[in-house]
Amino acid sequence: TSLSRFLWSFSGSRQAKKMRLDYFKSVLTRHVGWFDLNSSTELPTHLSHGIQTVENGIGRGMSTISQNLVTFICCFVVAFIVSWELTAVICTLLPVLFLSSYIIGKV
Repeated sequence: TSLSRFLWSFSGSRQAKKMRLDYFKSVLTRHVGWFDLNSSTELPTHLSHGIQTVENGIGRGMSTISQNLVTFICCFVVAFIVSWELTAVICTLLPVLFLSSYIIGKV
């Protein structure tokens, strides 16, 4: 899990670096009048917050999602190996579990 978190965080930081570089290139191509109409601190502050959100989403979010998905699949395989009959019965209840999780997540 530590390796997964590191790799996703590394990927997120690389994406953030690329976004910052693209923003810088975009600002350099603007006409002088654009700087008169827009605040010099407002857009970079807003962009920095957005980039940080993307970096955290890729780093922490994708790491958590991939870890939980792998855990679910491994548990499912082990359950089928141990008792396929009980697992088949539980599979019929999965839609109810997913629906209740969705409803609870909305609240």
